[in-house]
Amino acid sequence: MRYLHFEVSSSKRYGDFCEVSLKGNFEPSLPGQFYMLKGEWGSHPLLPRPISILDEEKNEIKFLIKDVGIGSKKLVELKKGEKLSGTGPLGNHFPFERIKKNEEVILIGGGVGVPPLFYLAKTLVGKGVSPIFIEGAKTKSELLLVDAIKGLGLNFEITTEDGSAGKKGVVTLIAEKFRKSANYVFACGPYGMLKSVSEIFSYGKCRCFVSLEERMACGYGICLGCAVKIEEEKGKERFQRVCKEGPVFDSRVVVWK
Repeated sequence: MRYLHFEVSSSKRYGDFCEVSLKGNFEPSLPGQFYMLKGEWGSHPLLPRPISILDEEKNEIKFLIKDVGIGSKKLVELKKGEKLSGTGPLGNHFPFERIKKNEEVILIGGGVGVPPLFYLAKTLVGKGVSPIFIEGAKTKSELLLVDAIKGLGLNFEITTEDGSAGKKGVVTLIAEKFRKSANYVFACGPYGMLKSVSEIFSYGKCRCFVSLEERMACGYGICLGCAVKIEEEKGKERFQRVCKEGPVFDSRVVVWK
């Protein structure tokens, strides 16, 4: 695993989130993959933080980071020109390669699950596929990347729990209407949302894939700290690592709590 070194080329704060662009010698990534990132702050905190990729261009890679703890707070406070290091791209990706232009593709995201789905949406549009993007949040101020998603020219639907933007309610209210027609569903967000989405698309022709989030220490499968229970054929269960076999799983094999 190669340790990479980056320099912050820009840092833009949006409430609890910060869009950080990095320049460096990085390898090409795919939507759904992530990096383990750590600034030059010594041993506190000791471990890097797993951050999903928001976008990637020729000379820059972008992340949308939420300020939720000591490590992420230090990442969002990085200024232009500061240095940090990381490993990546890590994990698997959303399996979009076989999607045909005439198939119905639904992207469902909330919170920190929106950035990797933006990367997926941009990739799909580049392939001539126009997905339907559904984003949910508690209130209007918590919606992410609204202008960027609209700029892709796709069908974009919003829900907020308080009704301050889009349809009042949760994302599953809109997802329900695609239960019978969707060919592919890709979802990333809070655990409860993913579980509900999995239940909606648990039958029929649709292939539903979810990106799971678990606490990680290493990011490449050594520590086993991010293991989740997966159901195999004939009802057998075993553990797989979110950082290695995941973070993207077929929703029908996840053993939901």
